[in-house]
Amino acid sequence: MPSPWIYLLDVVLCAIVLRIILGWLLAYPRLIRLMASLVIVVSFGVLIYFLELQLAGILVLLFLVPVVVILFLSFLPELSRVYQAASRGNLFRPRIFQGEEILSDLAEALIQFKQRHLGCLLVFPGNRDEEGLVSGGEEVDALVNRSLLLSIFDPHCPRHDGAAIIRGNRIVRIGAVLPLASAEGADAHLGTRHLAAIGLSERIDGYVLVVSEERGVLSYAHDGKLKEIKYSDKEELKQILSRILGGEEQEEESVRQQKVLPALLWIMAIILAGFGSWQVKQIKEQFREQYTETRTVYFQEVDASIQ
Repeated sequence: MPSPWIYLLDVVLCAIVLRIILGWLLAYPRLIRLMASLVIVVSFGVLIYFLELQLAGILVLLFLVPVVVILFLSFLPELSRVYQAASRGNLFRPRIFQGEEILSDLAEALIQFKQRHLGCLLVFPGNRDEEGLVSGGEEVDALVNRSLLLSIFDPHCPRHDGAAIIRGNRIVRIGAVLPLASAEGADAHLGTRHLAAIGLSERIDGYVLVVSEERGVLSYAHDGKLKEIKYSDKEELKQILSRILGGEEQEEESVRQQKVLPALLWIMAIILAGFGSWQVKQIKEQFREQYTETRTVYFQEVDASIQ
């Protein structure tokens, strides 16, 4: 019988692994879809195995490999972000929300966009997933800063015509193509960027910031409506962006999450690890008893046949 220290070590190691997994699922919700898809596929294969369907088992086995590969390829951007987060040492940290420094860089970049008449599209998704609505561009994972934003929307950058998707304080996609709103009934001065901003805001609960290349006007789109942002200086623009993007609320929520979420995740991981370790122990003991009983009956039958 293993000592209690072995079970304790098992629970501790499992709790650490589960805590990392739960943190990643919280930071990257699309990974839940990947895990659910894999569970469905594997469950289907196990069902075929226990039903002993010979031909179906072979066909499922041939079908299973490409399906798993396709699933992993479709979720490759999320897996790449998980790897990059792990390489930076962020194993236990959920996603980071926008802060004062990010709003400052964003305000400076928008002011320069207006002054230099550089068009830009910045998407700040809400709770609704925008993945099925945007297309094109390329996946990235970079911290938002003024210089990077100016480089992305520089006319010499091949991705400057598309939109940049920003989650938390990180740019996750550049050069994205957004769905356009109908031009019928729209103001004549609205260009493709504004129609794209309105079109996406009609379908998500987030915000889209847009700067007009021709007029140098800064606006934001939300719930299918476009509103111009007027300000006198950088500090006022930061306050406006904070209200629009929920910076103050996010900051308070971030503080609460940094205090409460890690504790809740650790408690959940410890409970799951303890319950799982106990269940495995019970299953092993039950299997051992059945094996011993079967072995005893077998040798009894052998002895009876010899006699």
